[in-house]
Amino acid sequence: MESFPESLTRKSIFLQSSGHPFLTQYIMHNLCVRGLVDATEKDVKKIANEFPNARFDFQDWLDGLGEISVSIYKTLSNTNKYLSQNEIREGLAFDVPLNWTQVLNALCYHGLVSRNSDNNYMVAGEMFRTWFREFTSSKMVVKYETSNIVDLAKKISYHFNNIEIKELCFMLGLDIENLAGLTKNDKAQELVLYFERHSQIPDLINICQEQRPSVNW
Repeated sequence: MESFPESLTRKSIFLQSSGHPFLTQYIMHNLCVRGLVDATEKDVKKIANEFPNARFDFQDWLDGLGEISVSIYKTLSNTNKYLSQNEIREGLAFDVPLNWTQVLNALCYHGLVSRNSDNNYMVAGEMFRTWFREFTSSKMVVKYETSNIVDLAKKISYHFNNIEIKELCFMLGLDIENLAGLTKNDKAQELVLYFERHSQIPDLINICQEQRPSVNW
């Protein structure tokens, strides 16, 4: 019997599945079916990217997560480093139920989040994270163009000081002096309303995400 792929490929498989039994089995099965004994990292990534089109498990997983679970996972999915509980809570921004750490532990139990020896947390595996980010970003425009404009302005005001909001405007090609209002809250609100009027809320969110990756935008 031919040996299975070398260590580089095994690392690639783990990067995609984080050792989740079902996802690991799916990748290895497809490698074998396709005869990719000498598979490369590119082969593994291709199979991983094909998974959401071949099966609907990720949608089922997402449907089974509660609102708090989704918010926690989204905060973690926006960064490639471990976050402390305080950093995760800051990323959630709004009122968090007392049992939110139990929800975090449940995400670890189900293999979507990993916890290191310092009790910091990180997304486990790229397969679900990649699908999750693409799926949620496709709905983000609708979300922020309807009911959550005020929430976005509040987040900007909360996570940026006056100077940083001015720098944010500069990066977005906007003169802050052209925004109405005197207070930081006023400027944040006018900034969001400006981008809503120009149908560019995703551009604003992308910049905010770059500047504050631990926040759930």
